[in-house]
Parts: sequence; structure tokens; C-alpha cells
Amino acid sequence: SYTVFLVVLSRYLRLKHESGELDEAYAYAQASLLTYARWMLENERPYFDCPEALEYPTEAWAGQELRKANVLRQAAGHARPPLDQQLWRRGQQLADRAWQDLNRFQSRLSTRAVALVLAEGIADAFFRIHGPERFPLVDPPKAWPAAKAFVSQKQRVLTRLRHPAGIAGVMARLSNPINWWRWWRLRQRWSHSPRATPPPSGVVNDPTGIAS
Repeated sequence: SYTVFLVVLSRYLRLKHESGELDEAYAYAQASLLTYARWMLENERPYFDCPEALEYPTEAWAGQELRKANVLRQAAGHARPPLDQQLWRRGQQLADRAWQDLNRFQSRLSTRAVALVLAEGIADAFFRIHGPERFPLVDPPKAWPAAKAFVSQKQRVLTRLRHPAGIAGVMARLSNPINWWRWWRLRQRWSHSPRATPPPSGVVNDPTGIAS
């Protein structure tokens, strides 16, 4: 869900503000949040306006609606008039609708629904009591740096292994005992963790270093 990302993005902006870091990264994140929020304002509708589009029209969708409403109200604190009021009103409307839809379900006390309400319902209560939180508005630069295409770890590894120099680099890293010692330390740390699970295959679990 893209709204999960926007909740985290709002949290990032809050932490930047609290740290006094109103820099280009803050401006970029703020502009990104508002870009998505404008799209939501024009395109998002309550899920149960079209329940036939949902494979499983359960109470969880009403909980998701609360997150959508909270994103709009968080974005309102980063917007200038009249956009801020538009985002706030739409967030309030979606929140009211979310509670109506949720209370229609006898299964509204299911674990998933309760988990969503414990997170997004508390945020909804905060907004209803305190109104929008206001954050500093930072004007973005006239032009952002050009976007870079994402290259997955697997693609980077395969690209290196297609060339003799890349293969030589892998062999050199494999023969370096320091890399194996670091890998062993990481394995030990994970194995002694209370919630021990094998570390994911990637840079931290890669003694060859070919993914970096």
C-alpha cells in the first residue's frame, strides 16, 4: 500500500524538523508528500464505494481507509492555502466514512482490524482534538537532480560476473580472511539474537562483497 510509505514519509519529515534539518532532503520529501496528496485528493474514493472491486470486502478495508485519511491530514500540515484546507476536509470525510464502514461489520473486533485501529484510530483521535500539525514549508530548488534508474542487487552481481575484472575482484574478496571474519561475526550476532533468524542474503551476508 502506497499509503504505508506516505505514513513513513510523514514520520521522516517530523524527525527532520525536530533535528532542525530543513535541507534539500526535507524539501524533496515534503514536495513528494504533497504530490501524492494532490493525486489522492483528485482520485481516491472510499473502498466501499465500489465493493465489487475488492476480492475480499472485509472490515480490514475500513481500517485501511483510516490510514488514507490520516495521510491527507498529515499532508495538510505541509501545504499552503487553499490546498491545506482541501486536504484536511477530505481527510475528515474519509475518516468519518471509515468508522461508518467499520462499524457495519460484526467482525470489526478481528485482530487485523483492531491492529489497524490501534495505530490509525489513535492518530485520527489526535487530529480531531488538535487539528492539523503545522510544519515549516521549504521551497524546493528550481530543478531536482536527474532520477537514477534502480539496479537490483542481483543485476549488479550478474553484471560483475560477466567480465574478467569482475570475476577477479570476487576471487580477491573471497581470498581475504578479513571478509570471512566479518561474515562470521555477523552470523554469530544473529544466532544469539532473541528473535534469531538467518540474515537475508545481501551485502551484510556477503563475504565476497560483489553486491556492493
